[in-house]
Amino acid sequence: MPAATANVSYRKKISAEEVEQVLISGQLNEKWLTRIAIIIDETSNALRLQALREVAGHTNISPLTIWRILKHLASELSSPHERWQHATTTRLKSTRKG
Repeated sequence: MPAATANVSYRKKISAEEVEQVLISGQLNEKWLTRIAIIIDETSNALRLQALREVAGHTNISPLTIWRILKHLASELSSPHERWQHATTTRLKSTRKG
C-alpha cells in the first residue's frame, strides 16, 4: 500500500485504512494533505494501481470509480504531474469486477 511510501520522513504516520478512506470518499483531511499528495505525485503507477485494486476488493467499489476519485483528488491538490493532465481509464477497464 502507498501509505508506507507517503510516511517516509514524517513523525505521524497515515495508516492504510486512512488512505483507503480517502480513496473511497474523495475527502481530504487537512492533516494528511502532504501524504496524499505524495501518493498522487510520487508513487509509481504500479503501486497506485495495486492500491486501487486492493481498495476495490475491500469495498466493492469499482476500480474505475476509485480512479476517478484519485483523479479528482489530484485536481483538488493542483497536482503538476503530467499523468493527471491526460489520465485515461483504459487500463482500469480490464480490472472491473464481472
